[in-house]
Amino acid sequence: MEIKFDQYRILFVCTGNICRSPLAEAILWAEIDKTKIGGWLSIYSAGIIDFYEDEPADARAQKTGATYGMDMSQFRARQIIQQDFEDSDILIALDQSHFDAMLGRAPEKAKERIKLLTDFAPDLDIRDIRDPYYGEQEDFDEVAREIEICIKGLVAELCDYFPDAG
Repeated sequence: MEIKFDQYRILFVCTGNICRSPLAEAILWAEIDKTKIGGWLSIYSAGIIDFYEDEPADARAQKTGATYGMDMSQFRARQIIQQDFEDSDILIALDQSHFDAMLGRAPEKAKERIKLLTDFAPDLDIRDIRDPYYGEQEDFDEVAREIEICIKGLVAELCDYFPDAG
């Protein structure tokens, strides 16, 4: 991971941008609040598809986000666009299908910046963060715990690159 010391732009990507990627965004904000790197980061999310364009995050995701102290009520879904590949320093897929879709759309110079979220938690023993959309509130809470483990790994890596980040 190469850090440019202005704003480091992190994009989370899932299917429709109403469940997993907004949760990852919220959980990352919650975790960086425990560090000194918040001023260095821009964090946002998008979906592979535009089916939910401009819709709020799923109510269950919002409820789970609130347990992390995050108000997601103003969040609105959007689809990943070509400019995201140019503007993002790292693009983080929530599962292999998102990773593959981004690789298929990305310009060559952006491909090395596409990662799977679970890459930041090699001990987690899963490759994909499953989609909780067709589940219950408990499924969202469980998925959030998996995301949180990965996010802690990402934050640890980010803190290694920023001065006085601890």
